[in-house]
Amino acid sequence: GMTDAGGHFVLSGGTTSGSLVLIGGTDTATGQQFTGVLTAPTGSTQVTALTTLVQSVAIANGGNVAAASQAVAAALGIDPTIDITKTDILTNAYTGDAQPFVAAAKVLNTVSMVASAVAGTGASTFTSAATGAFSALAAQIVSTGGLDLTSSSVVNAVVTSTLTSAGATLNGTQTSDITSVVTS
Repeated sequence: GMTDAGGHFVLSGGTTSGSLVLIGGTDTATGQQFTGVLTAPTGSTQVTALTTLVQSVAIANGGNVAAASQAVAAALGIDPTIDITKTDILTNAYTGDAQPFVAAAKVLNTVSMVASAVAGTGASTFTSAATGAFSALAAQIVSTGGLDLTSSSVVNAVVTSTLTSAGATLNGTQTSDITSVVTS
């Protein structure tokens, strides 16, 4: 279904299973056009960069969405008792808990910059590169339990993984330059 002006949606009767997929539209937090794709696991009431990351972690870690939500929250410094798949991060920010919103913005900025750089090689579309970047971020969470988006080594691993998944090749200086821009 389509969202309303506030970004809310209601699924048609009988639609009770499957992932949610958001394609394009207007970001209600910024008012800017959104050209990417975000996803959320079955049962979610929100579709954000964090739910996309939860879904990617769940896929990489055996399909347990609740455990993936806790892992993403812990990795990003969010209270792990918060169910990311059901938390309206914008409302939370207005009511005093901005951490999920800030974390989502950092994740989406990282994914957007990495995907733009990879798409710029001509080896991938932005959407495919963004999917690869979300998967690379999820792999970091699964393997280390953390996700420091200011760490050059973490972001370099994400850039390298995203380039590899797209079949793109850059030299070390170019990859380092992308990492530097993303982490600054």
